[in-house]
Parts: sequence; C-alpha cells; structure tokens
Amino acid sequence: MTAEQTKQYTEQMAVITAVLLLTAVVVIKCTSGMCYVEVSCLVINLEHMDCTWKQDCRLQLNYTFQSRLGSRPPFRDCPQYLREGGYNVGCRLPYKINDKFSSLHTRLSGDNNVTKEQTIQMKERVKLKPPLNLSVVVNSTNLELWLYWNTSTKSTCTESEVRYRKQDDQWHSAIIQMSATSHSIPFIFQNHQYELQVRTRVSHFCGESMFWSDWSAPIFYHVPGKRNATGKRS
Repeated sequence: MTAEQTKQYTEQMAVITAVLLLTAVVVIKCTSGMCYVEVSCLVINLEHMDCTWKQDCRLQLNYTFQSRLGSRPPFRDCPQYLREGGYNVGCRLPYKINDKFSSLHTRLSGDNNVTKEQTIQMKERVKLKPPLNLSVVVNSTNLELWLYWNTSTKSTCTESEVRYRKQDDQWHSAIIQMSATSHSIPFIFQNHQYELQVRTRVSHFCGESMFWSDWSAPIFYHVPGKRNATGKRS
C-alpha cells in the first residue's frame, strides 16, 4: 500500500469512527431517559385526574411519576399507574372539590433518574362525561320538538351544546344556557326522522373548561305525517 493509499484509508476510518461515535451518543441519550416527553393532564368528570405521557423514542422507557398540588409539599408517588404493553403510560390521581383551581406540579423520571418537571394549570382542563338519558317529546299542535337530557355532574355549573339534523341533512347547533337540561326545536318537518345529540362542559361561572365532553349517544325520532281523511298518516 502506497503512502497516498494509507492516508486515504486513515481518513476514511476516521470518518466511519466519528459516525459510529455520534450514533452511539444518540442511542445512549435515548436509552438513558433523555427522550422528549410531554405530560398532559385532565380532570375527568370532577372525579379524578388522569396524567398521561408520550415519548418520541423508538426504545420504550418505564417512567415513574410524582406530583404535588399547589404549594402542598412534598411530591407524592403515583397511587395508580395507567399501563399499556407492560409500560407506565399515565397516572390516575385522586380529586377533591376545587382542586382544579390549584396548579399541578408534575415530575417524570426516566430509567436513569433524568427528571422532567412541569406545572399545569388545571382549571381549564376539565372534561365531563357525555350527557345521558336523552328523551324527546313533540307537540303535534305547533310542531315543536323538545329534547331532554341528564348531566353527569351538577347542572348548575355546566353549559350544553345541542346539535340536530333531519335525515342526512347538515347539522344545526345551539349553545344552551347554564343549568338548562332541555331545548326546544320549533317548526320541525313532518314525516322526517331527526337525529339529536348533546355535549357539555364546565361553564365560565365555575371556571370555564376548554374541553367539551364527547357527544352523547344519538337519539333518533321520526315525526309522523298528517292524517288524511281516511285517518291514515301521509
């Protein structure tokens, strides 16, 4: 091998070694708990708090979670982990009335104790369960449809949104005032089927949430047609 060939070989090996070292550093960072991970928390139906996290690494890490509410020391270990595929992917925390008005401080630790801390404002992060027990009453005299429902929490602190459509038409929606659990739809069409749903959230009077509940299960109602001279509906 000539001196020139030896020089080229040495330079090539140096490049390969540098690439391998860089790859090793990236893998070490990932396996040592330094993956990017973000914690997201929700108050579920004013019953408990669920904090979940996702990571951007291909390699799975088992995180440990601690939290404290407001200025209450110290950090406490997670009382109930949410698991998926054998890994911790979240934590369920107890909830007491008005806890949502305090900041939630979270601490997430990787396998090598690399720690990520966050402060989350919980007031706007309340998600209620969908309304239930939907029912319909129709006034055949003035063709007005009334929709009724129940909420899963105190109705005095919620506002609702109703959406409805006839057949496969476009949805129409309306925001319902606080504490109301009914809504009227005037001038409905006879001999048509209506589909109706409701969702709800904490109103601004009780610290408005940015999260609506999921839509309720739909209720379907077919408005009968007029009776003709023979007594049959058209």
